[in-house]
Amino acid sequence: MKGTFPFFDPTQCAYGPATGAIRRILHEWASVDWFAPPQRDSDVERAVELLREHHTLARSYQPTLLSERFDVRPSIGDGPQFSALCDRASASMGTWDWKYGVLKPLSRRHMEAHGWNRKAHARPLAWKDGPRPRTGDLLIKIADIVVWNVYVEVDLHATLPPDHVKAAGWYLGYANVDFTDCLEWQLAENHDRLDANPFFPLVQCYRAGAYPFSLSPAEYVLHAFARPA
Repeated sequence: MKGTFPFFDPTQCAYGPATGAIRRILHEWASVDWFAPPQRDSDVERAVELLREHHTLARSYQPTLLSERFDVRPSIGDGPQFSALCDRASASMGTWDWKYGVLKPLSRRHMEAHGWNRKAHARPLAWKDGPRPRTGDLLIKIADIVVWNVYVEVDLHATLPPDHVKAAGWYLGYANVDFTDCLEWQLAENHDRLDANPFFPLVQCYRAGAYPFSLSPAEYVLHAFARPA
């Protein structure tokens, strides 16, 4: 199932020299078919290479944050297997927090090095009455609060079994961190080349139909839902 941007219009998105790259990131994210099997077996192989590319790029910026040696293990399975991985990733955050203990500091240091921050680049939301308008603003300011205007809504209840909805909802939040970090990295870089953005390979993993987990400094598990026989 693909998500929708309820309040964001990609066609109105304009961010100077970075516009082309930002629109490509948005296209990849909007094209993710959430919690569906990959279209081809080769997509999983491609996702393994993308995850390796992400790790290598991230480590090139902050060698102390990630292990030099690491393993990527593909895992083809069903909903219960995916839910078990979500539980393991959530439980491991006390000792190994990939998203907020490793990738967020990487993103934050990059923004600081480029003198970029959300508040300075958020655009006021001009809206008083009637339905909230769709705009091309990635970040908006409501009073003095800055929030992301670009987020994907996915109707998990429409296609997933009830006992899988909780894990899928948790994972959407887990994955969305990569999406926003990818956007912030590119906005700070302010150009249209994505080859040095360590978060873009993660966004491409999701597009390929693979769901990365990092369970330790040297271990990744890349889950893909089994294709029908």
